[in-house]
Amino acid sequence: MDVMNFLSLNGCSTGTSRVEDLVNNQIDCISATCWSSTEYSQNNAWNVNFSDGNTNNNNKYNSNYVRAVAALDEEIKIGWIEAFDNCCAKKKSSPQCNDYRTDYEFDLWMLIAEVYTRSYVPGISTCFMVTHPKLREIFAAHFRDRIVQHWVIIRLEPLFETRFKAQGDVSFNCRKNYGTLKAVEALEADIIAQSDNYKLNDIEVARFDLRSFFMSINLEVLWDLLKAFIIANYKGDDIDTLLYLTEIIVFHRPQTNCRKKGDITLWDELPAHKSLFSLPFDIGMAIGNLTSQQFANFYMSFFDEFMIWLCKRYGCRYERFVDDFAVVGNRNIILRVIRPLAEKYLRKRLKVSLHHDKFYLQPVQHGVKFVGTMIMPGRKYISNRTVGGMYDKLHYTDMVCKAIVNGNRNCRNLLMLRHCISALNSYLGFMVHVSAHKLRRKILDSASEDFWKCCFVVGDYTTIKILKHYKVTTYLKEKEDEEFSAIFRDRTAVSRGGRKKARKKAVHNKL
Repeated sequence: MDVMNFLSLNGCSTGTSRVEDLVNNQIDCISATCWSSTEYSQNNAWNVNFSDGNTNNNNKYNSNYVRAVAALDEEIKIGWIEAFDNCCAKKKSSPQCNDYRTDYEFDLWMLIAEVYTRSYVPGISTCFMVTHPKLREIFAAHFRDRIVQHWVIIRLEPLFETRFKAQGDVSFNCRKNYGTLKAVEALEADIIAQSDNYKLNDIEVARFDLRSFFMSINLEVLWDLLKAFIIANYKGDDIDTLLYLTEIIVFHRPQTNCRKKGDITLWDELPAHKSLFSLPFDIGMAIGNLTSQQFANFYMSFFDEFMIWLCKRYGCRYERFVDDFAVVGNRNIILRVIRPLAEKYLRKRLKVSLHHDKFYLQPVQHGVKFVGTMIMPGRKYISNRTVGGMYDKLHYTDMVCKAIVNGNRNCRNLLMLRHCISALNSYLGFMVHVSAHKLRRKILDSASEDFWKCCFVVGDYTTIKILKHYKVTTYLKEKEDEEFSAIFRDRTAVSRGGRKKARKKAVHNKL
């Protein structure tokens, strides 16, 4: 069944029939012009030709029939609306989101029709480069494709979370209520337990990293793991649709249908093994998509299983954040057993490899770097790389504030300011939990005068807030009030003009 037939059979969303049943029913479309339920004018109504989808308006008293319309299951409708709401949650100020929201009811219905008629094809993506903390290639999916990704993740994330918890919570990325701080605390607890609070001198920490992780993921392996996992664990009636969309997302190659944005010359600096444009079609997953992060974490969960078993057998402990993982244990065991077996499993089972230039092994007393933090006996420090990143973000925020203060107070700059302050608060939120009070003050004291004209600090250098005048919501409210006032003035002028003309006409008639 094509999309047009689907829409003609499912023209409203007020009933209780399942979409799958509607798609599979044998009712033929009426090849005639039929009335909608909406009037065009007093004498005319809208009508639709179900043979070609054309619409017009005609005298509503002619002999055309009213088309009986099948209905969409409320559960299915709510499921897609939930995906749409989740997609919009943190993107309400983005142009793509606002453009889609203007006509989302029609396009969302079209998207549902494409999915359930198995004709859905991902749209064009936007590709750009980021330079911090290192040069990377990012793909941003079309907004309606993000809705599909959210629909899939809404169903898979609880299953993934159950799996991660059953493994002992050794992975910390892309999970609610987890993150870098939790990962650091977990590794610090492992170090204290293994070394008897730094008393044992033979305990060391090994740090491993994977070579070009996202660009090395084997899509065939990923799909086989996902398919088996969904079939075994998902109990919803829409499992066929979930498998269908998951397979499309896994094997979608955004580099074949994308629009490059920004400085194009940066691709010349990017190594070939770090770009989807240079890789085979069955290798690599786009960085930037919600599903990419979740699927990558699921992909590595099988390595987590192996490492948990291996470390338990040889008296070690293991933690992972994305492709950066650490093992705490005896030096000889790590070098002779853990490292070679981990490398063998990664290469043969998951088709990825260790980055040999990023392997570190040192005694726990010397400290260990992990996800932006230096863990030392009895204390933690923020890494120099993280400090440099915060200085860079503050410098950029200064430039945004300067532009705003010097007369460029517009929606784009205010949105950028909000984004920058959010990033700076993330740094501060992390630094609160390490020994960095003087450092926080030192960094913020280096901000420009323009910065302090737009922002202020709350608490003991823990949070930055934007002054009310420079908030996006305040700016939009002002513009709304100005527009309303202009309309009111115009209406008043028209009203007064009309009254004046009426008085002149009355006087003229009397004369």
